[in-house]
Parts: sequence; C-alpha cells; structure tokens
Amino acid sequence: MYCNHYGFSQKPFDVTPDPRFLYLPEGHRETLAAIIYGIKERRGFITVIGEVGTGKTTLLKAALDQLDEKISVAFIFNTDVTSYQMLIMALYEWGLIKPKEKLSKVEALRRLNRFAIEQKDRGGNVVLIVDEAQNLDNRAMENLRLLSNLETRRHKLIQIVLSGQPELDTKLNRHELRQFAQRISLRRYVFPFDEKDTYAYLHHRLQVVKDKSSSPFTDKAQKLIWEYSGGVPRKINNLCDNALLIGYGLKKNRINSAIVQEAAQDLKWPRLLDTKASSGKTQIKILLKYNNKLLKTFKIDKDEIIIGRRKSSDIHISNSTVSRQHARIINNQGNYLIEDLKSINGVYLNKVRIISRYLKNGDVINIGKHTLVVNIKTDNDKDPIHSLIKTENDKHSIHSPTKTENEKKPAHSPKGRVMMLNIERLR
Repeated sequence: MYCNHYGFSQKPFDVTPDPRFLYLPEGHRETLAAIIYGIKERRGFITVIGEVGTGKTTLLKAALDQLDEKISVAFIFNTDVTSYQMLIMALYEWGLIKPKEKLSKVEALRRLNRFAIEQKDRGGNVVLIVDEAQNLDNRAMENLRLLSNLETRRHKLIQIVLSGQPELDTKLNRHELRQFAQRISLRRYVFPFDEKDTYAYLHHRLQVVKDKSSSPFTDKAQKLIWEYSGGVPRKINNLCDNALLIGYGLKKNRINSAIVQEAAQDLKWPRLLDTKASSGKTQIKILLKYNNKLLKTFKIDKDEIIIGRRKSSDIHISNSTVSRQHARIINNQGNYLIEDLKSINGVYLNKVRIISRYLKNGDVINIGKHTLVVNIKTDNDKDPIHSLIKTENDKHSIHSPTKTENEKKPAHSPKGRVMMLNIERLR
C-alpha cells in the first residue's frame, strides 16, 4: 500500500522469510555455516537455540537453500503432535507414504531405514528439521534419540536439527534426557543484533527494494527502532512496517522519531533500551549471594565483565555448577546486557532461562547455586535508572519509556485525526 509512495519495489519489512533480504552478521553467519557443516558431515544431532524472533527459522531455510539436491529434507514445524504422528509427517515429507495410507510404527521405521540406506548408497543424505522443538515432550525427545540409532559403522544415516527457544536448552539439561544431550554434536545460539548491526539490517533491506541509497528513516528514528526492538529482527520488521504505514497515511516522505514512537505505542511495546535516560554516568553493582547470604558486592566499571569459575573471571564463583566462563555482562551505552556463554547449567533471569537479555534495576540472576542481584543507578537520578513496568503480554518487560518532550505522542490537528481514523480502517 505504501510502496509507491516511498518508491519501493515491494514491502521491505515483510515478516515472511525471503532469501533476498537475508542479512548475516558474524554470529548468524557462524550459525548458518555450522548447520550446513553438521548436515553435510553427518554429525547427527544439531541444536539451534535463540529467543523469539531472532531469526532461527530464517537461518534454517537459508541452510536448505544451500544444500544440494541429493539431500532429502523433512521440515516439521508443528510440534504439538505425538512422536508417531511426527514420524508419519516426516515420511510424508520424504515421499515415503501415500495420503491416507496407514502404517504401523514398526513398518514406518523399516521404511525409513531402507530409504536412509538407499540415500547413503547414492551419495545422498536424509535430514529431519524440527522447529519449535522446545514444545516436544520427553517421550518425543526419546523417540528422536532412538531414531538417531539408524546408522552404519561409520556414518549417521539421519541428521536431526532441533531449533527452539531457550526452554529447549533447559529441557536438554534434565537428568532424564542426559543420553539425548550427550548425542548433540553441535550447539549453536542465535542472538539479537547489536546497535551497529540493527542499522546495517535496516540499510540492507531498504537497499533491496529502493534504487536510491537514502533511507526514509531519520537518524533519530533509527535510534528509536533500536531502542524499542532491542535488535530482534522480527520486532524491527513489525515496527518499521507500522511506521511506514503511519507515514504514508500522514503523507510524510520521511519517517521521524515521533512516527516511530507512535508505531511502538500502537503495538503497545515497552521501550527496551533508553539511551536518553542513561545520559548521566551509570553506576552498576552486582550483589553476589549464596543461600540469601551476601558474599560480595562488585562495582562494574568495565565495558565487559566475565562471570565464571575461572579464577581470572571478573566475578569469580568457585562452584562446580558454574562453567569456567559462564556468562558476561556488556555495557552498551549505559544499558547492560547479560549473555550466556554456552554454559552447561544456563543463566536464569527472574527464574526464566535466557540466552541474552538487557538488565534492569532489581533483576535477579541465578547462575548455578548462586544469586546475583542487579543494582543500577545514574548520577543524575536519585532513583534507579530504569522504572519498572509489568504488562499482561510480557511478564519480563524491561523498561518503561522516560517521558521527554521528544517521546510524547505527537499531537494531531483535526485534519490529522481524520487521517489517523483512515489509517485504522486501512489496518
């Protein structure tokens, strides 16, 4: 609808995966290479873990585009099924079962085994990709493990890729799934973009659909997109699409920060980062506790600190439940990001396992058997830097926006209000 107005050949921020729009920062590029390598080299189980909207499915489809025709792939995206139903769905994807044909589980496994051996003899490979794998129950996981027993003396006959949210990592660390976890040969994690890659992502997608190099988004608008999205690609796309629609309705050739702010408010999104609120010098302290007893207070004055069992760690925790390099905290312009460094037992923020998440004052981090309490303040604030909000849609909302003149929802003239009513009809 707004494409002609802005001179786009197509919508630049559609949420449907399109290989032309694929943008690969370093971390995503490494994950893509690992998926392709694991499949081609018959490594067996591969896991891809990432928060919602970080691009896991896009990477899986990008990997499929780079596999040759000899590799037969079954892509399962509905995991709310039994293990038998999932097996039948996979057989159908591989063309091994006719519609409405009924097979026993034994016959289904025999048919798959014959197919995998034939593919191997022809120089091919068989791949099962399961998206949203965090929803699989223990029985389904165990059946996948047994499925991986289809092998020769030298090679795995079936390569299985599991993609899911951090809850999948939590599930794989359960004692009852230890046999499954031991078979995972490659674990890769997908993180949100940092600020620099967020701007590069915007530029890349606009470049695909627009002949001119200039962006319709002002610099301040792009800054707000980063602050509201936190670098999550799906959120970037949704926010930009809504902002362009509002700009079109208002007949604006440029998308300014007020329009982005309005789009975010329409989506009812909290502001994940607040670079304006952190304009003063930020002070962050980490209170290390064990069994509710304060062990030590760490004042963070570096751009990056390491938490781990290694003695050289900035926050050293001598406990067998803690990995040598367990996690790190990064200072991003006064906003602090905690990131799991592929630890064994994970990082829990407010009782939820996370891969990476921005911290707010009062957050409680659990690493192994220890608790770390976050205390954040600025020089120009008597109160903590970030006011806290809780919404029904997000129990772990990060920050509420600081109300400045630039951040207030723009006032509209009567004509502008009529235009906004028309926008609501367009939606």
